[in-house]
Amino acid sequence: MKEIRNFRYNHGWSFEEISAHFGCTRERIRQLLGGAKGINTTRKKHKQKRLIKAYLNKRPELLNIQLAEVIGCSVKIVASYRGLLGFKPQGYYKYRFWRKADKQGENDCWEWQGARLSGNAKCRYGSMSVGKASEGKIYAHRLSWEIHNGEIPNLKSVLHKCDNTICVNPNHLYLGTAVDNMRDRDTRGRNGVALLSLSDITEMKRLYKTHKIAFSELGTLFGVSGSVAANAVNNRTYQYHQT
Repeated sequence: MKEIRNFRYNHGWSFEEISAHFGCTRERIRQLLGGAKGINTTRKKHKQKRLIKAYLNKRPELLNIQLAEVIGCSVKIVASYRGLLGFKPQGYYKYRFWRKADKQGENDCWEWQGARLSGNAKCRYGSMSVGKASEGKIYAHRLSWEIHNGEIPNLKSVLHKCDNTICVNPNHLYLGTAVDNMRDRDTRGRNGVALLSLSDITEMKRLYKTHKIAFSELGTLFGVSGSVAANAVNNRTYQYHQT
């Protein structure tokens, strides 16, 4: 059946040529193709597919809804054919991005209103899928940089000047290395240990060595978590805090 449709609609064979090739009557070929109604429906679908392909070759940034209005079909049909043809709706990424970005003044933070990377609202970074589910998600601030400035160079991170990790304002973003990112984290107190002064860490070590106080209790005393207290006492984060 697929071969008959292929010869008829992709290669333009006549019913006589197909019937001779498969050794059956012309009427039988018509029946297999679903009669006149089936033929017309199939022709319409192929015409829609050709139009969609032609438009996408010229304007790949068109949204599915825009293309559906031009061709006169449903958005579902456009999305289906677009996927089969391998065209990614480039403009749609930007459309979805701006729907989820709370755009304020030029120098204000534009906070991300969409999903967070872990699916948890307490997660520090916004995220958005820009392809198939298997391709995963991208950080919202990285996507903002790519929209406004182009591709991110290899081995570069997108950092925040404002220290607001859900901000996607391109004026608040800059490129840096992983080392720059860690330096910012430590300077701004986002690793927990930076919230402790040198005297705090010294006292924490003394209490741990002298009284064998558990890390969870040390954390409670100094207003940090047990893991942060353990890292501080064992010099895992700030080597220059060794005493």
